[in-house]
Amino acid sequence: MPKRIAIIGAGASGLIMARYTLKYGGIPVVFEKHEKGGGIWCYDPTGTIASKPAYPSLRTNSSRHVMHFSGFPFPEGEENYPSRHEVEEYLRQYSDYHKLGGYINTNSNVEKITKSANGKWDVALSTGEVFDAFDNVVVCSGQYKTPKTTTTISSNLGNVPIMHSAHYRGADSIQATRVLVVGIGSSGTDIATELAKNGKEVAIWIPSSTWIIPKEINNKPYDFYLTNLALRFSPETAQKKFEELVCEEYERLGIDTKRLTDILQSKPMDFSRSRLTVSSELPALIENETVKVIRDISQIDMTHKNSNTATSFTPDLVIEATGFKPDFPFLQDDCQPYKGMDLALYKHVFHPQIDGIAYLGMCGIVGAIFPGIELQASWVASVFLGDEKLPSISQRTDSVNNHLKASQESKVRGSREIQVYYMEKIAKEHALGEIEIRKEMVNDSLCSPVYADMYFQ
Repeated sequence: MPKRIAIIGAGASGLIMARYTLKYGGIPVVFEKHEKGGGIWCYDPTGTIASKPAYPSLRTNSSRHVMHFSGFPFPEGEENYPSRHEVEEYLRQYSDYHKLGGYINTNSNVEKITKSANGKWDVALSTGEVFDAFDNVVVCSGQYKTPKTTTTISSNLGNVPIMHSAHYRGADSIQATRVLVVGIGSSGTDIATELAKNGKEVAIWIPSSTWIIPKEINNKPYDFYLTNLALRFSPETAQKKFEELVCEEYERLGIDTKRLTDILQSKPMDFSRSRLTVSSELPALIENETVKVIRDISQIDMTHKNSNTATSFTPDLVIEATGFKPDFPFLQDDCQPYKGMDLALYKHVFHPQIDGIAYLGMCGIVGAIFPGIELQASWVASVFLGDEKLPSISQRTDSVNNHLKASQESKVRGSREIQVYYMEKIAKEHALGEIEIRKEMVNDSLCSPVYADMYFQ
């Protein structure tokens, strides 16, 4: 009898997991809390659902040449970076192509997952309905559900209104004239840029050293260079060469590189440590002070006493682009993927101490996400449905503990991975075994689709 796999969530991770479950002869049962799949790319025009944080102007940070699943490329488009709508449509077409719709239960909010004494898994919905006797569970619900806020700003704001970026739906929806954007991740960068271009006075809170990567470098997507360099060189050499390319592009854009990097307090680029955000427009807006950079709480003037000075900013709205916090209320304590604030999974995928449960899309991948989660899904399916074996519980536990200790000692985020290097590590764990990267295929053409497909032939 085929094994039944419970898959929580029908976003990109859930769909690719369903596809590989079928490929390996299993039966996927997908539970999606909303009325349709698509995850964060499924648009909520009201801005009231935090787990649907996409705004109208949202585009991917990876180009369409690399942001795809194997054998199913993105359609050509006018821009290298697909829009929110294009990604939603891409996922719908992917689901249709692999006939996944019949395995997806929409409007099915999972309230509790438990493992019974016989090793099977039960899934209880908020409606009271229970689906039982699953052989395995894969958590694909994503991490963008519960907004994370900061007290550093909010405790000093008085009566200034605050909203989270999850509820932002475009510059036209913002009535305020002076906006402080907290955070320089993808959302913070997009929002600050869009508001400034629409005539708002904008400041952006950047508490630490940052690099802003132009989307195009010498008329090619930045990830063409990022992938090529990672394939050819060690991380140390690749990041040095990539920093040189970024600075050269600044100069082509007419930006004073030293002035910009001084404002951003950019340190030598380090893929494991540096804050990297992607934008072609924000560097110039910051360098010419159209967007003001705030470093310290003292620069936020709530009394208007110093509002005419060059170092202060008086907001009438604060948008917290501070990301999301891990939140898996349907999992019991022993199944939670985090230990405190640290992701504590074997290779960011398997629970170290509990067999039969896995998690997709939990780590932060620098580079294209879709190929990374596809390789995770292939590995999970091979373990749960094929002949592949994981190391013992003690070996997995030691591996996770050693990884967390090393990350803390080196002061790097343990859940952060560079796409190419991470995929190579997973490929070695996976039944695919050692894969020789055919570097002769890395030439002046966009190599990443070829590289990604090598893992899934």
